[in-house]
Parts: sequence; C-alpha cells; structure tokens
Amino acid sequence: MPRKFGSICNVNGRAVAAPSGAEKILVVEPADGQVSAIELPASIDASKCCKYLSVCNVNRKAVMAPCNAEKILVVDPEASQAWAIDLPFGLDARTEWKYFSVCSLMNRAVAAPLDTDKILVVDPATSKAQARDLPAGIDASRCHKYCSISVASGRAVAVPWNAKRILVLDPATGHASAIDLPAGIDASRGRKFLCACAVNGKAVAVPSGAEKVLVVDPVHGQASARDLPAGIDASRPRKYESVCSMNGRAT
Repeated sequence: MPRKFGSICNVNGRAVAAPSGAEKILVVEPADGQVSAIELPASIDASKCCKYLSVCNVNRKAVMAPCNAEKILVVDPEASQAWAIDLPFGLDARTEWKYFSVCSLMNRAVAAPLDTDKILVVDPATSKAQARDLPAGIDASRCHKYCSISVASGRAVAVPWNAKRILVLDPATGHASAIDLPAGIDASRGRKFLCACAVNGKAVAVPSGAEKVLVVDPVHGQASARDLPAGIDASRPRKYESVCSMNGRAT
C-alpha cells in the first residue's frame, strides 16, 4: 500500500502534510486538536501515487514541488484553500520522480532535481515558477540526483544522492554552482546522502550509503569529510535517513 503522506511542515501553528498516496491535503492544529482535509485542485490527479514528497513554508503558504504530480501545489491552511501552479517552460510535467526535496529561501521555494534536469524556483505570492539550469559539472541526465536540499548561509544546498557533486544556488543572484565532494567520499557511489541540515552556516549531511559525514561551506565553495565515530559500521547501507539541527549540532 502506498504511503499516504510524503512530508510535513509547520505553517503558522498548523501542520500541513503533503499528499503522496493520499487524495487530500492533511492539516492538523495541535492547539485545539482539530484535524481537517483540504481538497486537491481539480487540475491535480488525486489518484496518482507519490504525488508530493516534500513541502516547505513560504510566507504562511505550504509549497509542494511535484514528484509524480504534474503541477506545483500551494496551500493556504488558514483559508483552507489550495491551488495549482503550472511547471515552467523547460520542464516536462510528464516526467516521473521530478523532485524529492524543497526548501524555503528568500520568499521562494527551491527544489533540487531528482530525475528532472532543472532546479525549480517557485514564488507563491505571484503563482509563478522558474526553471534554472544545472551548472557545468553536474550531469543533468543522471537519475536520482538529489534527495535533500537545505538552506545554509542564505544559499540552497543540495547534497548528492546519485549525483557526483554538491549543488548550490544563490537566489539573490540566480547563480548555481557545483562543489566537488571531498577526498574520502566516493563520488561514484550511489545513494550517498539522503538528508542534511544547516548548522552554524554550513550544511551537514549524514551518510546513507556514503561512509563519512559531509560538511559543506557554501560561502567559500568548499566541502570536508568527517569520519564516523567508533562503533558505527561505515560500510552498512542506509545508515541515516533524517537529521536535524539542535543547539549548534547535527543530530
């Protein structure tokens, strides 16, 4: 059975869940215990599986980048409304596994490509979206490129799942760049990093298939590798699938 919801985020005191196999958007208000559902817009096929796997809060709106859905989804949980935004020119809406992760940065939602070939930037205030080319050095045709994107030092940082380089987008300039993986991390290995978080201006990714922790400094365009501590088997697959920032540490 497909999973009902792919991800969840906090929008002004409400939890908004992105429908993956579910046919409606889920909203939870923990203050009063109310749980409600919002209908998907008519232009989104509710029967599809893996419609949306990620969601972020942009100015009190929940923005979801499509995985197998054909449109971007925006939700206003206060008004109990949802609307769809067309994908921009250059992105094929029929492509499956388009985006796995999205983050909020400078009043925009930014999504790193999984199986599509462009970065997605969404402005929910204007209901417009843009497609940005991947920088030189990143193979746009490669499958399952990025599964995680986070904000560090005012930049969107995507750590590689099957891609061979780190992706950085500066929304202030629109400039996208690639950072080489450091010595000690095999760029050719698949399923390297599934999650990352921001800690003191740097992106920290914990390994899934990779054998070391990855620390990215997007300001200086540098990355470093840290050994796993004694007692953790670095050769084991699917080691970590989630990480958060807490009191200056990644946990």
